[in-house]
Amino acid sequence: MSSMRDRLPPANALLVFEAVARHHSFTQAAKELGVTQAAVSRQIRVLEEALGTPVFKRLHRRVELSSAGRDLREAVSIGLGHIARAVGEIQRENNIGQSNTGDIGVSCSVTFASYWLMSRIAKFRAEFADVDIRMVAPAKVRDLAVTGIDLAVCYGRGIWPNVRANHLFDDRILPVASPRYIEKHGPFEDTASLYKATLLHLSKFDRNCGSPGSVGLRPLTP
Repeated sequence: MSSMRDRLPPANALLVFEAVARHHSFTQAAKELGVTQAAVSRQIRVLEEALGTPVFKRLHRRVELSSAGRDLREAVSIGLGHIARAVGEIQRENNIGQSNTGDIGVSCSVTFASYWLMSRIAKFRAEFADVDIRMVAPAKVRDLAVTGIDLAVCYGRGIWPNVRANHLFDDRILPVASPRYIEKHGPFEDTASLYKATLLHLSKFDRNCGSPGSVGLRPLTP
């Protein structure tokens, strides 16, 4: 019987992948990790050979995640978040009687962390070097106290009991489609013309803490 380790790509390749996925750049990931761009490229190649499929689309000056890459990024981000949390708890237990550094537990979606939060953490750490940030998977507002989460970024109206909610920003929703779909089913010149389209949508939102529900297909109706 194969072990879990036998089914996993090399751990170093996963760490490099997470950095590239966050920066959308081999160069920026190399700077963060303190290695050469060639070393980053080599680890991504090892990962793609282990998976049997590309995890990035190589563009002119940046990279984008492939479908397989997006799935892997979510799993790797959540896994590293759990590891970081466990390491932080162990370190606190073994620093009894010493000066303890503070930490902040932040719950948010992988998408929000990747595209908004992570780029701002460096500036925060520069000002508060003694504070560690623990990224954890999305949690419901009612569970924050018992899970040790200090801050949660949630989708909703901000009306939740027993917490203080501050409005960050509104989301902006707009329809997008591939050129092939528009050529076959368009044109879509105004809002009314979208009624003949099929919408890929989020069927519901968890208003307790903003985790999107299942994705489905349905026709738009007037």
